[in-house]
Amino acid sequence: MTEIAGHLWSLAADYPIVLFLAIGLLPAAGVPNCPLMIGGGAIVADACGMPTALAMAVGGVIVNILWTYWLAAFPLRKLLLRRVDSAASWLLNGNGNGKHRSVLAVTLALHVTPGVPVFVQSYFPGVHRLPYLQYLAIAIPVQAFYTTVIVGTSGAVASLFNPVWTLAMVTVVIIVAALSARARAARENPAFERGR
Repeated sequence: MTEIAGHLWSLAADYPIVLFLAIGLLPAAGVPNCPLMIGGGAIVADACGMPTALAMAVGGVIVNILWTYWLAAFPLRKLLLRRVDSAASWLLNGNGNGKHRSVLAVTLALHVTPGVPVFVQSYFPGVHRLPYLQYLAIAIPVQAFYTTVIVGTSGAVASLFNPVWTLAMVTVVIIVAALSARARAARENPAFERGR
């Protein structure tokens, strides 16, 4: 475990662009963004300095915001529309301008509420085709703020500890979170547990 952690640490430290690519691409597939920012931010901040870590993380978040909206608004819209509408129909009222205001309000709420998966934050307004510039005016400042706080904090905490142990702790937290999510899904949906 320590050897693997050391290799991952040196990869991210030597190539900070890995943090940018991971944060820019992986959350669209449902990979949690926060562990990437905590672990990757700590590694890059330790190796290359906090400005580089912040540039890579915030840049990756902005890229993710830009392309996942487009993905939900166009190629995946038909696939996602029914699912999003059924899950959020109680949030949206009426048609036309009333619905637009509701989509705008829900989009704002999704972005300012901690813990909402990044792909949900981008797919919801994309599916409902909230005007792109309005979406960017909400998403970029809020997510840049959260990213700066998370990466800055993780970099400061990591500087207090051995880098390999920090990465090992982040890995354990990710595994525990994934197992907890799986257990919760199995409790809420018995079919999930049977593999259906």
